[in-house]
Amino acid sequence: VQIVSEVHLKKLPLFSGMWFRFCILVCFFVSALIFVWRYASKIHKNPELSGMYEFDQAREDKLEIDKDKYPFGFARAMICIGFLVTIGLLIYGLMVIGWWYAELCGLFVGLAIWAGLWGRMGLNEWGEAFGAGMQSMAIGALVIGFARAILIVLESGLIIHTVLHACAVVLGKFPAMVSAIGMYIFQCLCNYFIPSGSGQAAVTMPLMAPLADLVGVTRQTACIAFQMGDGISNIFTPTSGYLMASLAIAKVPWDKWAKWILPLIGIWYAIGAVFVVIAQAIQLGPF
Repeated sequence: VQIVSEVHLKKLPLFSGMWFRFCILVCFFVSALIFVWRYASKIHKNPELSGMYEFDQAREDKLEIDKDKYPFGFARAMICIGFLVTIGLLIYGLMVIGWWYAELCGLFVGLAIWAGLWGRMGLNEWGEAFGAGMQSMAIGALVIGFARAILIVLESGLIIHTVLHACAVVLGKFPAMVSAIGMYIFQCLCNYFIPSGSGQAAVTMPLMAPLADLVGVTRQTACIAFQMGDGISNIFTPTSGYLMASLAIAKVPWDKWAKWILPLIGIWYAIGAVFVVIAQAIQLGPF
């Protein structure tokens, strides 16, 4: 107990295991590149093989850009500059000042006003354009709201804590290698209910870290299991806010996206499991 207590007081150094995570990044990137390249090559030869082909043909909002009617001049250059400045302020605000939802919403509303002014839009025209943009996000926002409601019920009813405790008890009975894989599977499943990375870390790691000490799994391996479990399904689960927002903007139904991305998700899950096994086998540390 004393040894476990002493280890529990230690914290992994910042950037520790970075080389190992970089190898994971390269494998994920290469697999995604090959997956998209093969699909793009197939669709280039026969566009009708695309799952979005019939859907795209029926679109009413086809993008048609008339260069003569909408030339790229000074006004549009200022809009582009405003966009770049907004992205810079977003990064600075998040990382330095500590901005979050309220500040980010105000930032993008400001960008919309800036674009409206340089686009010489009247108040009515700007309001209609703003409303149309909000309308395209409505479905995604509703899905996110329902997902958040489910999470509140799970947290308020202490259901998540009960599930965590039960999983910890089960994992504690297996050898270190099996427990490492069990942690990985648990984190993968947990991310479907808690899509927030910081939220999932706050809920799961206080149990997973001391459990790792008890069963002989290195804490670095426990962190790898968390990161793989938290990150992979974020581009698949409908409870992921930015995914649903992106699909809403692109007007891609989630079921079509899920059908297309599912094979890649499976590949990534397999790669993640291999790296968790490797991390535990080499006793990835420092502890």
